[in-house]
Amino acid sequence: MKISGHKTESVFERYNITSQDDLSEAARSLTRYLETQDSQSTTKVTVAQTSSEKQPAVSLLN
Repeated sequence: MKISGHKTESVFERYNITSQDDLSEAARSLTRYLETQDSQSTTKVTVAQTSSEKQPAVSLLN
């Protein structure tokens, strides 16, 4: 009920009609989604050095 957001057991049971195949496919789908989000969350920022600066360029990975 915490995952699906159902507030009462009666509503949860009313819609709790799933097969093992449905649960397995949902787990695979969630895994693919999370892997996609992890790969997209990396951000690279580069700050270039200008002629008046004495520090080298900085590269940040997030």
